[in-house]
Amino acid sequence: MKSFILIITWLTVSVSLYAQQHITGRVISLNDSLPIEGASVSLQGADRTVSTNNKGHFTIQIALNVNTAVVVVNHVGYEPTMITVVLPQRDTLNIFLQTSSRLLDEVEIISTGYQKIPKERATGSFATVSNELFNQQVGTDILSRLPAIANSIVMDNGRQGVPQMMIRGLSTISGPKDPLVIIDNFPFDGDITNINPNIVANITILKDASASSIWGARAANGVIVITTKSGRFNQPITLSFNSNLTIGAKPDLGYIRQMASGDYIEMEQELFNRGFYNSQINSTSRPVISPMVDLLNKVRNGTITEEQAQQQINAWRIVDARDQFNQYMYKPSVNQQYF
Repeated sequence: MKSFILIITWLTVSVSLYAQQHITGRVISLNDSLPIEGASVSLQGADRTVSTNNKGHFTIQIALNVNTAVVVVNHVGYEPTMITVVLPQRDTLNIFLQTSSRLLDEVEIISTGYQKIPKERATGSFATVSNELFNQQVGTDILSRLPAIANSIVMDNGRQGVPQMMIRGLSTISGPKDPLVIIDNFPFDGDITNINPNIVANITILKDASASSIWGARAANGVIVITTKSGRFNQPITLSFNSNLTIGAKPDLGYIRQMASGDYIEMEQELFNRGFYNSQINSTSRPVISPMVDLLNKVRNGTITEEQAQQQINAWRIVDARDQFNQYMYKPSVNQQYF
């Protein structure tokens, strides 16, 4: 009798195990295609939950008499996802999770060029520029992008046309004004315009005297810490292509109002009649005189007639050197960059 009960019990357990089917799958991050460990996988309407392993795989049991099932996946930092599965399952289910955009307390890391610390532990005044914010500006160098997106950055273009970057304005009168540039934790003494802006991952700007505790007196004008892009362990191969095209207009030569050609000719005629150019004409050193003065001198010496001189003067009246520069010398600038 006991053997009969044991056989019935074994058959009941076997039938119960046989009357189960399972769903297998893998949870992957949509941003970097890496597996997500510890994701919670459950069935809608059922009290059954499993977690993914270190490779993102999971297996969850489900009743045999079910034709469809809704798989719900949750993980901290990702948007919840629901997938409807038609049973029986034939292929491994790949579920992609997207990073949540509702994280308000995300930890921001500050790079001082010496170490990376959370924003809450950083002392002093600083500003951070992420890769997304940095790429909102189009330019062939870092100097042309930073002033528009980072506060406390001042550009001075008055030093013989060479742009100079300053942090928090003028720091000295006669000394160097350039901030200290740190690239991947090493000081950079070259020209910052030679740095390719497309390799920049993020930028941290140290703006006050607290940076001197790290970099000493060289940080008196502020510090710009640049972190470049680099590969990461166990990351799939990615390929990116960036193209920038900047078109600039011709310079406006008429922005500053100047005397017209006809007015200038009349002024030289008046000065010539008053003898203003006599000393230059009679000088033995033969200084350069204007074509108009030379023409009037030839009329006075009888070399040419007044009618010939007037024809030449009328031709000069309609000539504007700015129009000729704009037509023959200048053209719209085209700047292309590929990376």
